[in-house]
Amino acid sequence: MIPNFIVVDGVNTTLADAVSTTSTTITLASSANLPTLGSGQSMPLILQSASNASANEVVYVTAISGASLTVERGQEGTSAQNFAVGDLAFCGPTAGTVPLLGIQTLQPTGSISITPSYMTTIVQPNITAAATITIEPGTVVGQRVRVYGGADAVTVQPNVTSGRPSFGFPDGSFIFSWVIPAGAYSEYIEHVWDGVNWRSSTSDNGINVLMFGADPTGATDSTSAIQAAINAANNTSIQGTYGPETNKSVFFPAGVYLVSSGITVPGRVSLVAEKGSGATLTTSMASGNLLTFADNSPSQGDNSKLFNKAMVGPWKIVNTDSTNTASALFLGGATSTGGAFSQTELDTVTIDGFFYGYTVGFNAYLFTFVNCNFYNFGSGGHVNVVANVSNSGEKITYIGCVIFNGNGPAFLPSANLEFVCLGCSFDYNQPGAGNGQLISNQNASISCVYHFSGCHFEWGQSGSLLVQTVGSDTITIDNSTIAFNGTTAADGLIYLGDAAPRFTMRNCEYSCVTPLPYLFSYNASGNATGLLNVDDPVTVIPQSFFTNVFKNALPSGVTYMTQRVVPPATEANQAVQLAQVSGVAPVQLDGSVGTAANTTYTVSATFTAPCNGWVAASAMFNTNSSSDTTAGTSLYLYINGTNTMSDTPEGATSWNLYGSLAVTSGDAITVTAQYNVGTTALSGPLYIRGLAWFIPNP
Repeated sequence: MIPNFIVVDGVNTTLADAVSTTSTTITLASSANLPTLGSGQSMPLILQSASNASANEVVYVTAISGASLTVERGQEGTSAQNFAVGDLAFCGPTAGTVPLLGIQTLQPTGSISITPSYMTTIVQPNITAAATITIEPGTVVGQRVRVYGGADAVTVQPNVTSGRPSFGFPDGSFIFSWVIPAGAYSEYIEHVWDGVNWRSSTSDNGINVLMFGADPTGATDSTSAIQAAINAANNTSIQGTYGPETNKSVFFPAGVYLVSSGITVPGRVSLVAEKGSGATLTTSMASGNLLTFADNSPSQGDNSKLFNKAMVGPWKIVNTDSTNTASALFLGGATSTGGAFSQTELDTVTIDGFFYGYTVGFNAYLFTFVNCNFYNFGSGGHVNVVANVSNSGEKITYIGCVIFNGNGPAFLPSANLEFVCLGCSFDYNQPGAGNGQLISNQNASISCVYHFSGCHFEWGQSGSLLVQTVGSDTITIDNSTIAFNGTTAADGLIYLGDAAPRFTMRNCEYSCVTPLPYLFSYNASGNATGLLNVDDPVTVIPQSFFTNVFKNALPSGVTYMTQRVVPPATEANQAVQLAQVSGVAPVQLDGSVGTAANTTYTVSATFTAPCNGWVAASAMFNTNSSSDTTAGTSLYLYINGTNTMSDTPEGATSWNLYGSLAVTSGDAITVTAQYNVGTTALSGPLYIRGLAWFIPNP
């Protein structure tokens, strides 16, 4: 076997002793710049007569001790000769070592057979028709042959008569050839010689599904080809550029791939779509799971198949069966001792038209959806379902995701889970009257934790709520926007059952087309307990967002705005409820004022703060016509002279302002709503209506 060579600069000296034709040890006059040889390495050395340049010999140095060298004589077609003291000895590339030290580039115009003589051979086919590249056995361990794609299909096959031909599957079968699809110029197959066989790896994108026959046009079924590519990526005997198990991704070039049945993705395998245009999986599966991410092998234990990214998009997964009950993803093991799905991320995945976005299996926890979209889940369906809950649901995180236009609630849990949603949007889901658009927990034994921060909630279906729960859930919504855009009022914002839920909203913004009749509904049995905290005192819900606070009388066990409330004996209208919370009845701002141009009109109300706390106020301004908005028109809401909110109306007949201010016990409070008429007189009456109330500091 040809050794691995090392060529060094600066080894240029003379012989200290004479050398005969049979000598295998030579001594140099200087040891300067001599290298340290590693296992299997040799250094080429040229011996040359000082008086006759044509008298020379190539020797291979196999060991170095000081200035004493052990050599193999008469290499590369030269013969052993006699050399005298003072003859030359120097290291440099030789005819036999140059190929093994360099890179060879070939550009065949058709099929060829390659016998590698360089350490690296790069083949870039310049073909107009399909070609086959056959690689003969290597000569040096570590030799590489990389074959790129061309204008037409390129078949790459090794010519090895013994051992494993090229690439092994877990079931013991082998690949005898690869096919690089036509036009895949950037894809390549790289073979590394291990002394017996060529070991295969693929381009940096990972295993390309097109090499296994997947059809990116969507015309033919790609299920078997995709599964074969995934199986190949999962083979632990794959040798990548830097050792085993470096190629664990399956790459999908841009296109649409038709899938007719479920596909299993073992641990440590990532599905990667081409950047930019992305890839689409489309199916008409009526039921079952399209992609199952798990090891599913009980003998492997719970945590043997963890990986960092299960999918890297842009991905789109579409079900065209409008009546399906299928799940796009199954995450976790099928048995309690099966593979885990943990500390894992799904990045830029859109799921469209499935009854369930994903199903949680055993040992699934601490996974994250990043920039994912869940669209159009079927009637009664929702984003997630928990099929097997052992060791599952520790935390599921959504970052920058969109849940849109589903025919069921976003979350309908069947087990105790924790959800964290950051910067997500939940829009126009349609769960049916009496159910929650966002959360619909209909099982009193379920206790989930939800935290929504920086999110947007928008819905418009008559009779539905944002949240409906009969369980002992803990729900927090902060720094978010909440919009009801229905023309017929919904039943309310949230319904709480008997199982002591805790619900908190802080620093949110609210808007509506039609005010909600109630902010909160309770179980008619009146047994609910728990904490109901609407905003911290700095931010209040504008009056225009609702008509009444509570639909039913408050149960004695419920705390509202951190203060204990005694339920009223009669209807729970807004003024009564707020008076019970604060001890001070709300005061009205109400009046019809003038219409003169360039005139300021105000309506005020006063009361005294019974203790330290906050004054919250809202005001509504109504004019006769949108044309009344002219230059100089402005609105203000003052509390004790502090401008808490102002606006410049534009082309509308009604505007709302709301604000709040901290006050101390005994303060005389004056709340003023002010309208500055612009340069043109109003065409009709101006009405200013509002409400101010006191919230004690807890």
